[in-house]
Amino acid sequence: MRKILYLCLFLTTILVSYTSCEKDEDRASSSLIGWWTDLSRVAHASDFSRINQAIANNELLSSYKYGGTTHKYYATRDFFFYDTGMWTSSDAHYGACRFIPEYYQITALHFLDGNTVTIHYAWLWDPDYCYGEVAGRTNGGTYIGDLVYYCESPRTYTYAVYNNKIIITNGDIYTITGSGLIKDGDSGILSKYDPNKNF
Repeated sequence: MRKILYLCLFLTTILVSYTSCEKDEDRASSSLIGWWTDLSRVAHASDFSRINQAIANNELLSSYKYGGTTHKYYATRDFFFYDTGMWTSSDAHYGACRFIPEYYQITALHFLDGNTVTIHYAWLWDPDYCYGEVAGRTNGGTYIGDLVYYCESPRTYTYAVYNNKIIITNGDIYTITGSGLIKDGDSGILSKYDPNKNF
């Protein structure tokens, strides 16, 4: 009789612990729903001031001779976008405006529900060329104007929460902390944000 009593107590303890963990994980999952990114690695209007100054002055950013012809590159708004509408400033002919802004690509996690997440490897785009979900917004200042972070093909995965860990089926693991989400092997902190408001 005593063995049966101990067995019942043991099973009850396990059931209570499991139910408690399950509720904690459900609460963690529901608090995750929404958008997350490293807000220290997004572009703000002030980051585009050098480019806006160059456009205002119709500045010659670079020139070179090729085949007997001199090619000159002046700062205009269109000069900083590919024909597709995606931002570009990495080539040498951008001169003093090369690699501006520093952060023109972000990784954004969009937790859709308690087990589905989409990952957006999003680049800066002209909003007039985007036809899907936008992962973030910013303003490029007087001449550049509104910009969005956009990913043409976000990837969808399943995830689970175990203790304070988010385990995603692509192999990524994030730790839930009081400051935000930290990816294993990384030091950046992902914070929750509203993609409909400018960074």
